[in-house]
Amino acid sequence: IRPKAGTHAHGLGDIEVTLTHLFLPETGNFPAFALAGEVKLPTARNRLIGTGKADFTSWAIASKLVGRLDLHANLGYTVVGQPDGTKLSNIVSYAVAEEFHVNSVWDVVGEVIGNTSSLGENGGEGASPALGIPAEAAGAERSAMVGMRYKSTTSLVLSMGVSYDNNHAWLIRPGVSWRFGPH
Repeated sequence: IRPKAGTHAHGLGDIEVTLTHLFLPETGNFPAFALAGEVKLPTARNRLIGTGKADFTSWAIASKLVGRLDLHANLGYTVVGQPDGTKLSNIVSYAVAEEFHVNSVWDVVGEVIGNTSSLGENGGEGASPALGIPAEAAGAERSAMVGMRYKSTTSLVLSMGVSYDNNHAWLIRPGVSWRFGPH
């Protein structure tokens, strides 16, 4: 992390671990429904890239396949860890996404994601380390992404996406996914 002003940070950030369970498979006109639990472990050593406290998130996830189009909607609630000397608000998150299966190996993907601010009503644009609020504390965020995915094998998937967010930042998102075990 290299801000235009102030200190820089490098190294490992916080680690997130997520467990997802499918409760209802997709049937007829009804979407699949899953719940997930996520824990953010405070592994970052620098407050520029971590809050120093654990966060806990629960997710409700619905997915529906319509022809070659996979539609997804997620709604989440995060109980935010409270670093010493701060009062952060819990966060509501949302995501809607699509996967269009062009053929057996190519997909076109897109998503819109966002969340409320952990900084309260006046903290929509980010944290203030000068006031003791960690830089990693989430402000209100919105982002849109479009991309492509290539299924090289049943185990290896390559992807590339471009996103744009409410901070007017463009981000190129390359990805490699490797699946272990039975598919």
